[in-house]
Amino acid sequence: MTRDQAVLLARVLLAVSQEWDEIDVTAYRFERRKSDGTYHITVTSAK
Repeated sequence: MTRDQAVLLARVLLAVSQEWDEIDVTAYRFERRKSDGTYHITVTSAK
């Protein structure tokens, strides 16, 4: 994860933590994006 990607993830987690009591973070290392070579990370409510 690049520094910019880490900052974006931190911002997303900070924003959703204002509304949600629990957060699920899922990363898919087996499916790399062809456009930039990164992996998918999904942030969802645990409700």
